[in-house]
Amino acid sequence: MHRMNSVIVTMCIVGVLLISSCAVPPQPTQSPLQQPGVATTSPLATPIVDKPPLLKIEQAGTATVGGRLLRLNNTPLKNITIYVAAIDDVTGTKLASIDPAIAPRSETDSNGYFSFSGLTPGEYALVVTTPKGLILPETSAAKSVVFTAQADEVNDMGTVAIVYEYLDN
Repeated sequence: MHRMNSVIVTMCIVGVLLISSCAVPPQPTQSPLQQPGVATTSPLATPIVDKPPLLKIEQAGTATVGGRLLRLNNTPLKNITIYVAAIDDVTGTKLASIDPAIAPRSETDSNGYFSFSGLTPGEYALVVTTPKGLILPETSAAKSVVFTAQADEVNDMGTVAIVYEYLDN
């Protein structure tokens, strides 16, 4: 059985956005995007059963980001572990990598709500845990979920519907 902290998720942007996720072992898998771009969020698409958690800045100079994850059929992703991977611009190529042992981590609640607090300002990609490992989820438009966290600001991403074909935990 491979250790989760050996998983690396890499995102490269060179003209066209390419995304691959690889696990060691098993062999790497690739998931190229159909079209380049960044996912946009929309207002809540389903009724809210409970109120979303209150998002607030917990430490000066950091950011708080939250939202709600749904499947494309508008059902919430319940009790799913998610991470954010910082995106770095290395000589014109954007790369996102993650070490699950130290990456910011959250878990969706029974209605799909999540939040991350204490984020260093910067650009991030959302990473989702599946039974097969970590993935960069895609929206129906085949776009990764990317956002910018700004110091002393709360970013409510709203509802984000992603392709997720696995059962909830």
